[in-house]
Amino acid sequence: MNEFVHYFIMFSNNKQGEIMNNKHDYDLLKEGIKILREGRDFVNIKIAEEKKYSHSNEIFDAKLDILYAQQKQKLYVICKKYFDFSYTKNLSILYLEKDKIKKNILIISENIPLNITEILKENNINYIDITGNIYLNIPPIYIFINDKRKSKKITRKLPSVFYTTGLKLIFSFLNIPESVNFPFRKLSQNLNISIASISNIMQNLITMGYIIDYDSTRKMLIKQDDLYRKWVDAYFDKLRPKLIRGKYSIIDHKNFHENLNQEEYDVFYSGEYGAERLDFDIKAGNFVFYSDEKLENLIRKYKLVKDENGNIEILKTFWNEKFFTENTSRNLFKQDFLSLNHNAPLLLIYADLLNSNNERALKISKELYEKHIETGFNRFPG
Repeated sequence: MNEFVHYFIMFSNNKQGEIMNNKHDYDLLKEGIKILREGRDFVNIKIAEEKKYSHSNEIFDAKLDILYAQQKQKLYVICKKYFDFSYTKNLSILYLEKDKIKKNILIISENIPLNITEILKENNINYIDITGNIYLNIPPIYIFINDKRKSKKITRKLPSVFYTTGLKLIFSFLNIPESVNFPFRKLSQNLNISIASISNIMQNLITMGYIIDYDSTRKMLIKQDDLYRKWVDAYFDKLRPKLIRGKYSIIDHKNFHENLNQEEYDVFYSGEYGAERLDFDIKAGNFVFYSDEKLENLIRKYKLVKDENGNIEILKTFWNEKFFTENTSRNLFKQDFLSLNHNAPLLLIYADLLNSNNERALKISKELYEKHIETGFNRFPG
């Protein structure tokens, strides 16, 4: 005997054509419902769209009322085309929001990376991606499908400024907004980027509305928060994979932390350990080092062994630390942490926290963003 699941969908606007944030969100919702239908004779879905839904928290795009075996429950839906590492900032907010309001959350996306689905499932956040993977746990309903289908490859078309060279230049602009007015030759010499590339990237940022004329002689970087979010997203796709030098495990746990405090080489600490050094309430379990030092020297100093599943990740640097230090007074973030000269830039620590697969790190990323990054951008409210 078939059971029936009735989904009563309440949307945030009045007309179906204006449901949620845009038509693509609505299409994702419909596709998610279609995925639930496929191959499940035990689940019949009836969609009723006559009711509307309004919620003061914009994080939710729609609400589903689920009636099953005479029980009614609500699902608060987030539809997002790409659910990637940068969006885990919102994911960390979801944890806090879910704890606070005790709501069942459902995420519908084109593609959700495996490590993110693991985090979602661990925290009982329901999800559907259109590759066919599902986690739905609202008793008495339980559906879990993981990698039963071949994942579709999502090809992302990004503006040219969000590729390797542009990401390096934008990173300097975000840290030192006044550098948009530096001579191209100075930027070229310090960032190892050609003058022609700098000119082209600058023009694109002007066209995209991130750089404007402040007066007849100076330009201004604006919408830093939006630009940074895009930078983080593109950093994981386009730049970070090129920087990875390897993953390692610790041989000598007893002396490891003592070795971290020895400033023998230029090593910059990011991610969980970078946040720990900033006195956030986290004990690093994973370590991200940025360094151009010879690998054999780093392996010897920290007593490491090559391990693809290790908790030490070493990457090449991509910024000019000397340039950042020389412009400390102009740097939105560095001036607060002059004593931590071996920490990676704050914007990078935040990004690497998002790359972590544990809930604590994600919650700390939210605290770091609100305490330091928002404060920094507010110093230069372009």
